[in-house]
Amino acid sequence: MGIRLKSTWTLWILSILIISFAPLESIKAQDGTVLDLEIDATDGIAWISMVCNNVNGECPPVNVSIIWPNGDSDILSSNSNEVVRNITSGSISIFTNQSFQSSQWELKMVIPESRSHEITDHPEHSGDQDVAEATISSINTGNLGVSDTDVIHIPGNEGDILHVHQITSRYPFTLDILDTSGQIPILIETLENTPKFIEIPTDEGIYLKIHSNDGEEVNPYSFVIDIWSDADENPDIIFPETRVNGTIGPLDLEGDFYLLKVGPGSPLEIEFEATDSIELRYVENGNMTELNQSSGIFTIENVGETNATLLIHIRSSHPVFYSIIHSIDSLSDGDNLGDAPDTLTNLQQDKDAYPIIQDDGSWYNGHLNDTSDIDYWIFNIDDINGSIVRIIPSSESTDCCIMRIITLSNITDSASTLNIIGQGTHAIQISLDQNRTSNSIPISYSLRLELQDVDEPIYFDRSSEFIGFYVVIGLLMLSPLLPIAYWQWKDRDVIRVEKHERLRLIRLRERLSGIGLDSQEDDDIDAALSSLGDSEWDALIQEWGKPDVRHSTENLDIAAWRLDMENPTLLIGLRSNVTWEHAGVRLAATMGDRVEIEDVHPSHLHFEDEIVLDKVQANKLKFIRVQHSQGSTKLDVIVTGTVGGTPMAAMPSKALSDSEE
Repeated sequence: MGIRLKSTWTLWILSILIISFAPLESIKAQDGTVLDLEIDATDGIAWISMVCNNVNGECPPVNVSIIWPNGDSDILSSNSNEVVRNITSGSISIFTNQSFQSSQWELKMVIPESRSHEITDHPEHSGDQDVAEATISSINTGNLGVSDTDVIHIPGNEGDILHVHQITSRYPFTLDILDTSGQIPILIETLENTPKFIEIPTDEGIYLKIHSNDGEEVNPYSFVIDIWSDADENPDIIFPETRVNGTIGPLDLEGDFYLLKVGPGSPLEIEFEATDSIELRYVENGNMTELNQSSGIFTIENVGETNATLLIHIRSSHPVFYSIIHSIDSLSDGDNLGDAPDTLTNLQQDKDAYPIIQDDGSWYNGHLNDTSDIDYWIFNIDDINGSIVRIIPSSESTDCCIMRIITLSNITDSASTLNIIGQGTHAIQISLDQNRTSNSIPISYSLRLELQDVDEPIYFDRSSEFIGFYVVIGLLMLSPLLPIAYWQWKDRDVIRVEKHERLRLIRLRERLSGIGLDSQEDDDIDAALSSLGDSEWDALIQEWGKPDVRHSTENLDIAAWRLDMENPTLLIGLRSNVTWEHAGVRLAATMGDRVEIEDVHPSHLHFEDEIVLDKVQANKLKFIRVQHSQGSTKLDVIVTGTVGGTPMAAMPSKALSDSEE
């Protein structure tokens, strides 16, 4: 999940909010700064403290004066560096006439005021019905007694990222983050005055349990909560030098996607700042690149000749805050961010990669980066009659470059001395002049486009005068098709088997029955079965006669014939409309002893009375010749397998009788 600071206005508002909240947390001394603060407070307990941040614990003496709403005053100094008061509503003034100059002092405070949310004696258990909710993106304040515990609810949805920061307190205190969606509360994280990003595990939000580690006196505290969700993600194209802030966690399975505006054929530099490592994926020149990225800068040398955007994908196995900004360091052609493409391949698909030139009287600038560089610009002609097109190079560009118009439509006036080009999108090819006088690289060029209207011809619409003629001619031309259409409709259910096809099917049955070939030649049998698989199913049924058993459903046809051979032999045909995985055929004896399969063509793994077919493709005929032992006088042909992961079985309702019956 992510969010982008979309404009200077948004950044300005955010800055005001940060500044306005700062007095409630801490004020650090800066060079040449004299404190002069006015804070509107409400009823409650206020705490203000001066903390020396110098390493040796010694800071120059400074006095800070405080005037409370009721007119009372206090002075903070090195010897008396904190004050706690129960105040009433009004204005608090905090000031010093001395320079708060590089003194290493920090002013910390917790003051109840109109912009803060005071947590007043909250219940100590998450199950209490009086538990209140924390406010988001504003300061939450409260007070802990000697052995007090406060519990508040933080709303949120599964996968949202919680950011707890600007944590301030008089004494050390602990924030336990609990998930109470189950029967037993689960401790997610424990915070001790340290900002943290935590992923909310369920749509019920989480609870924050606050308890003091000191346990002696009143302990005022404050903190700020922000929630980052998928609704904050930025779906727009992100332009260079625009910073994107976001968060990501393991529950966000889809991850965050950002579409960066880049320069075709140009290097791209992306700067990352992250609280921890993230998984980054992007496609570079058709190849997927994956890497673990933490804070730092990485460069893509070439995003592709026709790529005007780059899609990046961010994921993480733990909650992370990240910030991204990208930049392009290359010369630009026209208004594009990078080099103009060198080819016109897939122009319509990659149109955004090409610089556009218009007839607006402006000069358009570009660059050729090396001797083999070619730039293609595009322009549009909207006039249905076309336009006379002129390219005007600048005086500095006449020596360096060759500029040609590439027409991308069939409408041109090649016989005219004028360059008349039809309506549509066309291109200008700019390449280096090998006879130029200068050898400098890269070379800059400028050009201007002029489009001149073509005198529009006058047309008269007389098509209405010939409507009757068009109808009569159309009927005459279609009339020979009427008897053909009738014959086709009349014989729509008739299966025609050509003479040569009939002879081929008869010959295949003879070959499979062992007539006219050596039955030991497996290749001949397999070739016959393969050829049979190329036949029409209905034609085969019609020519070979009624199968000994047949089973037909919407998804599978089973047919079996007894072949006239010395040993009991079956030809089993399967026609399926769906793909069967792990398919098999079983010859189940219903009367007599179990039969044993002795030979299968084409070769398949078999054991006892089962044959393993593995996979039966959809809309293809499958034939196998099965030789089995003498035994049962009744056999069921059973087909088993899985279709789309679901176990399936099919069996004709009639058992296959022994050939001797």
